[in-house]
Amino acid sequence: EKRRRLLEEEQARAMRELEEERELEEQRQREAEERKRQEALEERLQEEAAAQAAQAQAEAEERLRQERQERQEREEREEREEEERLERLELEEREAQRLREDAANARQRSARSSHRKDHGRGNQRRDERSASAVRRKKRRSRSSRTRRKERKQRR
Repeated sequence: EKRRRLLEEEQARAMRELEEERELEEQRQREAEERKRQEALEERLQEEAAAQAAQAQAEAEERLRQERQERQEREEREEREEEERLERLELEEREAQRLREDAANARQRSARSSHRKDHGRGNQRRDERSASAVRRKKRRSRSSRTRRKERKQRR
């Protein structure tokens, strides 16, 4: 009887130990599965973060490229406008110079025709005087024109 009771106790203890080991193994398996799920979740989160960072970088690079292109186009447009403005100024300057020369030539012709009766050196001296007067006047008008141009550019 004692032996049977000891045997039953031994069996019951062995059964409890087996049950405890089985429970421990199940708990270890659950913990391992939970760790795997956590690792998979962390990996997905890292991949998503990397994808978002790559997309943000691509967008930033695209914005930078567009800004550079817009800046280059704006600079080219401004350069063309400046060249056109300078060409217009040059044309206006040539036209003004031509008009001044025409006026000076007309004054010289007028001066020559009014003094045709005069012969010899007196006529030549008078022509030289009027030519030098024309040159002085040209110099004066040119410098004032330059001053006007400088004022305009400063504005």
